[in-house]
Amino acid sequence: MQAKRVKANSTSTTLAFHARNREQEDTCVKVTVCESVHEPPASHLWPSAIVLARLVWHWRNRIKTSGTVIELGCGTGLPGLLVSRLGLGRHVVLTDQSQASLDLVRESIRRNGLKDVSTACLEWGEFDALNGLLDSLADPVGLILCADVFYDRSCFDALVGVIAVILNREKRKRGGEAPRCLLAYHERSSRRCIQHLLDKWGLAATTIEWRSFGFVDGRVGPGVCLDELGFYEGITVGSIEEGEESGSGWGTGMGSVFVCCIQLASSE
Repeated sequence: MQAKRVKANSTSTTLAFHARNREQEDTCVKVTVCESVHEPPASHLWPSAIVLARLVWHWRNRIKTSGTVIELGCGTGLPGLLVSRLGLGRHVVLTDQSQASLDLVRESIRRNGLKDVSTACLEWGEFDALNGLLDSLADPVGLILCADVFYDRSCFDALVGVIAVILNREKRKRGGEAPRCLLAYHERSSRRCIQHLLDKWGLAATTIEWRSFGFVDGRVGPGVCLDELGFYEGITVGSIEEGEESGSGWGTGMGSVFVCCIQLASSE
């Protein structure tokens, strides 16, 4: 697959999301993400981001919110960009700890012609900065997105804390209705468990089955493809539409991606 040049040492990839309604009318939504050849790993498109974007696409009628959507550790920002493209939130805020990643995300925003998206540098564990960001939002947060953010164990506690602070604060602002966090993560080791951190911060996680958002029998499943048939970051992709099976395999790394919904634990 020929990558499109954005600037020196940078490329862009366009993903297309397809659907066909009962009247056999086709819908295609495309999102372009910019990546860097030499910048930190966060500036690359990883399998978890594609899986979470697939969930957003398949659940687009279920997760729409009248509030703000915030993506933590956005990297290339694919899930958040898709949310904006679909109009699933009043405003989208893409956050990351890396200014280099945010520079690429801003270029992606420009290339996609999006107007309701902003970026913010956010260090996990810097709760004063987090509260300042939340205070600046015109609308309460209705949805949090996270893709492949659990990779550095030293940051796990701070990240779970950030999620907990947002959920608790926004529950109060929304009159008792707490938002939720959709998380896609790549299990790199079975020994990396965050249950004790969820308990510490008063959170609960529910696994989301792949079949609930269109993945079938370890295959890419209907609804997401790249512009051209190709091999990218270990993911074999092709043109796929709802109602058709894909002949493309998962490729390396995709089989270890899990998805869950994180919410405030019940007080009962």
